[in-house]
Amino acid sequence: MGSSGTRWPEIVFIGDLSRAALSKAAKEGRAVRLAPGIYSGRPFTPPEEVVRRNWLQIVDHELPGAIITDRSARRGGPDNGLLTVVHRRDRPLVLPGLTILPRSGAGVLPGDTELSSVWLASQARALLENLRGNHQRYLSEVDIEAWISDLLTVHGPERLNQLRDDARRLAVPAGLERAFRRLNAIIGAALSTQPVSELQTPALRARAAGLAAA
Repeated sequence: MGSSGTRWPEIVFIGDLSRAALSKAAKEGRAVRLAPGIYSGRPFTPPEEVVRRNWLQIVDHELPGAIITDRSARRGGPDNGLLTVVHRRDRPLVLPGLTILPRSGAGVLPGDTELSSVWLASQARALLENLRGNHQRYLSEVDIEAWISDLLTVHGPERLNQLRDDARRLAVPAGLERAFRRLNAIIGAALSTQPVSELQTPALRARAAGLAAA
């Protein structure tokens, strides 16, 4: 892989080759530096495209054991150039077209899905954790209601009841009892077992009113 005539992989990390070899390759136009310790062997491919195709490999290498949660959990990956994770790393990892934003939090919980060394938060966990506060890393309550409305449309009331039960079991070990109370109120209102005034979105209010009239 080190010779000038060899085609390099899309992603190369320090450790695959020495720092000096990678730095030399970048100066010669045979590689492109994406971030400290991360290079691409595709100098003529837009770096944003390389990152978009290989973001999971990058997270797996740079933030092993990370849990994709908060706003990124709904899509299961990057959302508008941001990937939000739980990991011990204390600073963002900035790449072309993508910022990986870590925070401290609970480790792997029941229901989380293993992707590699990286995990994807369960829907119950993600809904709870998105109700932690107001920050760019979290979905707004309007977005959360839209998510719940989609779940209700696709899977019906039984799925929402199951998610609420799952969230109730996770709330204490995750330290999210307050978030669960809010989630319980939103789901209860969506199912017309609690006041519809708890809801912000007209579409979910109308759906809840329809369930109540049925």
